[in-house]
Amino acid sequence: MGYLDGDLVAGYRVGQFLLDTELKDLIKLIDFDYDCEEIANGPKIIKDKSCNIEFYLNETNNKYRITSIRVSKDYKGKFLNKFGIGTTMVDLKGVSEYTFDKELLEQNTYYFELFEYKGIEFVTEIPWDEATPIICIDIFKE
Repeated sequence: MGYLDGDLVAGYRVGQFLLDTELKDLIKLIDFDYDCEEIANGPKIIKDKSCNIEFYLNETNNKYRITSIRVSKDYKGKFLNKFGIGTTMVDLKGVSEYTFDKELLEQNTYYFELFEYKGIEFVTEIPWDEATPIICIDIFKE
């Protein structure tokens, strides 16, 4: 199984990549070409060259640790073995009720959050349109 096929587990991991992993350990796990970007007074971002997977790392006690992972584009892994990039929020209706993240709305970022599963957010192709394909999924610690 390649790095684009791993299961999405809300609040915990994307495939073999666990939240809270230290940067030095992440680098050992990565078997693909990547870029590293650092945002002033913010996180380090490690992403594959095609931006299919992005790791956001924040510094705590002088160590950078993964605080969230974003998948998009050609990522094939699934949440609950059936929901991934290209499915819709309508597909998720029987699994969990959902809402918009109102805090991010002020920043013009349009995420859907699930009530029953914390630590996962979905972005659709057309903001707030639950019938359009999911284009990004974020896994993060709650």
